[in-house]
Amino acid sequence: MSSQSSTAQFHVRQLIWKIRKMAEVSEQIREISFRVRTQLGVLNVRVEQWWNTRQQVYDNRPGQRQESGSGRQRGTDGLRPALSLILLGRRKSGKSSAGNMILGREEFQRDKKTVQCHAGHAEISGWSVTVVDTPGWSLFGQAKPAQVKREILKSPSFCPAGSKVIFLLAVPVDSFSEKDRKAVETHVRVLGDGVWGSCVVLFTYGDALKGRTIEHHIKKKEASLQWVLDMCDQRHYVCDTNMSDSTQVEQLLEMVYKYNFKT
Repeated sequence: MSSQSSTAQFHVRQLIWKIRKMAEVSEQIREISFRVRTQLGVLNVRVEQWWNTRQQVYDNRPGQRQESGSGRQRGTDGLRPALSLILLGRRKSGKSSAGNMILGREEFQRDKKTVQCHAGHAEISGWSVTVVDTPGWSLFGQAKPAQVKREILKSPSFCPAGSKVIFLLAVPVDSFSEKDRKAVETHVRVLGDGVWGSCVVLFTYGDALKGRTIEHHIKKKEASLQWVLDMCDQRHYVCDTNMSDSTQVEQLLEMVYKYNFKT
């Protein structure tokens, strides 16, 4: 046999050996892949079973019951999820009066300038509510801008951990100018651009509407007010702080809770 023939046969044997090895490796890979998929399937089933068990344990805890039609959990004390309402606005916008109306008592002094954040708490028709009053900004230099911004920035720290935080921007029904709009933009921005997703325009002094609808009032106003409403995704509520009416407070709480706020 010539040397060339021997060399060719050697290369053929080497090639066959390599092919067999590759086949063995491929078979091992398929077997490993099958085992992994099988184990993952078992793991997923076990995780799902564990989660369902934990959920059942939670749902069946003593004192827990499902509130019909709402999907919310409520304890035996009748409390709904906690709400924190932070009041923002210029001086004389009716912030403190709105806070007192919500809490149902004179928690915030209306005849004295607010210079620091102040919080009050109440249980209202099953709601655990914290209201935070903040210093109002001034359009005429009567408030210290730096101090007002500092207090606004720390206002969320007055809210209980785990509560749903909502910012109520107090806007008097009878007046809102381009100067107001610029002031709102400047001071709300302190809390970050994301704050608009959790903000509601609270129209105060609702009695000034004198029977007109708020929609009719908004249409008559300039673009400055519409800009604020657009930033709040048209979320708004009208209140009459001169009235001691628990119904409007309950409606406000229901409304702000049901809003699908951005996070």
